Amino acid sequence: MQTVKWWNAEVPTGVLEDEYSRDRAAALLTETAAIEQRQGSWHEFNLWNSTLFYNRELPAFRWGNLAADQELFPANLRTENLVKSIGESMLSKACSQPLIPSPVPHGESYTAKRAVEKLQKFIAATWIQTSSENASVQAFLDAYVSSIGAAEVIYQNDTLSVEPIFFDNIIIDNRECTNRSPPRTVRKRMAMPRVAVEAMYPDFKGGEQDRNYVEYREVAPDWVIFVEAYRRPDAKGKGGRHTAVCCNEILADEAWKEDWIPIVFLHWADPGSGFFSSSGVEECIPYQVTQNELNDAIKNVQDICSRPRIIAHANSGIDINQWDNEFGRILGYTGTEPKPFQWPTNLNDLYQERERNRAAAYSYFGLSEMSANADLPQQVRLDSSAGVREFKNMEDARHLRLWTRYEQFRLQIAHRFIDVLGRAGSKSSKFQVSYMGGEKSSAEMISWNDIKEVQKEQYTWTLEAVPLSSQSPAARRETLAAWQAQGKIKPNDDVAMIGNPDLERIDEQEMAGKDDIKRYMELMEAGEYESPAEYTDFTWGIPEVVANLKRLKRFKTGVHPEAIALHEKWILEAINTQKSAIMAMQQQMPAPGFDPNEGLQGVVQ
Repeated sequence: MQTVKWWNAEVPTGVLEDEYSRDRAAALLTETAAIEQRQGSWHEFNLWNSTLFYNRELPAFRWGNLAADQELFPANLRTENLVKSIGESMLSKACSQPLIPSPVPHGESYTAKRAVEKLQKFIAATWIQTSSENASVQAFLDAYVSSIGAAEVIYQNDTLSVEPIFFDNIIIDNRECTNRSPPRTVRKRMAMPRVAVEAMYPDFKGGEQDRNYVEYREVAPDWVIFVEAYRRPDAKGKGGRHTAVCCNEILADEAWKEDWIPIVFLHWADPGSGFFSSSGVEECIPYQVTQNELNDAIKNVQDICSRPRIIAHANSGIDINQWDNEFGRILGYTGTEPKPFQWPTNLNDLYQERERNRAAAYSYFGLSEMSANADLPQQVRLDSSAGVREFKNMEDARHLRLWTRYEQFRLQIAHRFIDVLGRAGSKSSKFQVSYMGGEKSSAEMISWNDIKEVQKEQYTWTLEAVPLSSQSPAARRETLAAWQAQGKIKPNDDVAMIGNPDLERIDEQEMAGKDDIKRYMELMEAGEYESPAEYTDFTWGIPEVVANLKRLKRFKTGVHPEAIALHEKWILEAINTQKSAIMAMQQQMPAPGFDPNEGLQGVVQ
């Protein structure tokens, strides 16, 4: 009998379509279960690592068969958690500088430049609207725990979303990546209540579910195994498929002709061979085990010290019933005097070894215990923001490859925005985002149709800083201090804004003059003109318009034929208006030696 391939949707001759559909669904479930059974150590590894970090046995590993104390009660209450402390320190570094992927235009076409600039706004607004930074941070934490983090870009019901995937739900045949090649098939397996599948797929019939999906864990009653698989096509563009199945029933099925899948992966370490690699928890385990042993030894020694023993001769006439914990008690004996037995201990050595082991764990990860505990060395002043940043940046060298992979992970999510929306075709025509410009009251609505024609050859990718509103309170205060030094805010305004400064309002006031100059340039680039006013910020505006004029001259196509001449006209008018304003001010100034108080003496006594 020929083996049924789940990615082959062509019904063989003489076979009923419904029967072949069930065979394909069963083939995908069986194939996924076989991979999980063969790679069962991967799931045990995930269970162990996640329990060490979260100090709980996560319910996602139990598939509905969950004892309440395993989920709700801490696994360890007797020692400190180095695994979590180091992991959260690494996570805080990943969160400290959130970035937004941004396309940068290149080439000699001005039209392409304007289109890419609109794409920049679209990506920035989509990144915030989909909470992609939160999904990236969750993927970073998952990579620390299990070695891989994953996020999926989904377009459904006119909505684009970025969903982090629980690491144990990723099923990949490690043999496909033996030669460091990417996996051809990526499976997302979830154990979930039957009613949840019915809510996702109203046509789900809900057949029987084999509770012995794999040998090492059992599916609870009224729970089912749901598998969604993406298979890339071969070199000839054949064999690609996207299929979702449950209970031997196909719930979604379509041809997949793309060389990408909507799931993006972040590895904690570079894989040597295969798909999986080491995790941060795995690297921290030896220090955690040693710390646990030292804490147990210290506890035992402390028990010995706090529970003294009495040495008494066998012929001593001691009434054991008289010996208790009462203060000032008179005890009698006959014969040889009983003496306390002092057991010398090495508590100091154990204390020092515990501190040394903790310091070694942080040192191995390139972290400072002071930064993990929110401390600073004595030579670093808290009023020196540059010194604090320099001290923290010293720790980044240890994990440069990790930070590079994390940046690439976020860039790949932005790539998938465009890929997923482009693949949706006409279904994505209604998708639009709101881009907040320089002022809160002027949001710009950008639809996918406005930027879908931009070609990938017209831009490259980079990472830009997030808006001020996304900064942490500490970062907002630091920005406030910097703006005080730059004179952006008045001396008396800092007290009112130190608790929760409205940095956006300050920035809007600071940027109002610059936005006005930008408005002038946009008019001239479109072939329209407006003369500069007397209140225009000429100090900043004239150099900016001159620079924009030079940029326009670089483009060979797409520039409005009158844009160059209008820029030159505006610059001349701005210079003349500025000179006239300066001359008027000089004429109003009093002559040298003039005393404005002269003649007023004696009027006011």
